[in-house]
Amino acid sequence: MKAIAFNGSPRMERGYTSRRLFPLLEGIQSAGCDTELFFTNVFSPRPCSCGNMQCWDIEPGICCIKDSLQPIYQKIKESEIIILAVPVYIPLQGEMQNLNE
Repeated sequence: MKAIAFNGSPRMERGYTSRRLFPLLEGIQSAGCDTELFFTNVFSPRPCSCGNMQCWDIEPGICCIKDSLQPIYQKIKESEIIILAVPVYIPLQGEMQNLNE
């Protein structure tokens, strides 16, 4: 089983979000699951430019925008568990919002 986690905290591994996320990932690993952690601050995703998902008509499941998320898409497809960890203040960080688009 595979799990992928995204930490949306601007403080990355130094924040309270990581303090809560790391024990969760350790528990998942001890149960035999492979985990991979990414920090959304290091990505520079571009928003969808077609808006109507017409790229899916050409190649279903393949994003036509070539940005820093391209290597991540396959990892998301292969994962049974996706964890989105964010600080609990408003507004939601822009990097995490872009990841969810």
